[in-house]
Amino acid sequence: ANHDLISSISHDLRTPMTTLYGYLEIIGQKKCSPEKQEEYIARCIEKVGEIRTLSDKMFEYALVYEKNEQVEMSELSFQELVEELEGNQEFLKLKGYQVQKEFQAAKAAKIMGNRMLFQRMFNNLFSNILKYGEKGHPVLIKIAVDKGRLQIVFLNQKRQCLRQVESNQIGLKSVQKMAELQEGTFFAAEEGEMFAVTMQFPLL
Repeated sequence: ANHDLISSISHDLRTPMTTLYGYLEIIGQKKCSPEKQEEYIARCIEKVGEIRTLSDKMFEYALVYEKNEQVEMSELSFQELVEELEGNQEFLKLKGYQVQKEFQAAKAAKIMGNRMLFQRMFNNLFSNILKYGEKGHPVLIKIAVDKGRLQIVFLNQKRQCLRQVESNQIGLKSVQKMAELQEGTFFAAEEGEMFAVTMQFPLL
């Protein structure tokens, strides 16, 4: 069933990719007016979003149900993780969210991990906030050192009309799997209107 699902998503990727290629080809050949070019660029951005959503979904299902997944790990500095977080938080601000940062870990702090997996983890968690988070309440992003472990916390208020937003939790499951592959822990909790994700990774 997992194989069939991935095959189906792979097939679905072809439609937006074909459309994207067509728009880019028209723009590249300068066969349209400046007004049309702006319109086509906007459509290209939309198609890239569709491709990203589908490819992320395929990756997440494959990761969650893969039994023998292994990853290459190397030293990751505190600063590298901060860079990944700040890139995503700027996108949240552009979408109208307030972001509060609490980066308390020492700059010399290091962990063993895979930067690509951290990129995917942060992308998933920020996407989760965009889907389910309340814009009127600040989003808290915190990094701290706690008992020999690097702790990363995301805290946001849930949107009031969540019934209109479908969720199969596969995104959070994939984040948990990616954290565990890097010898970390993942914990998600809801209390009242608040939703929190806490991840911890052993320090070197």
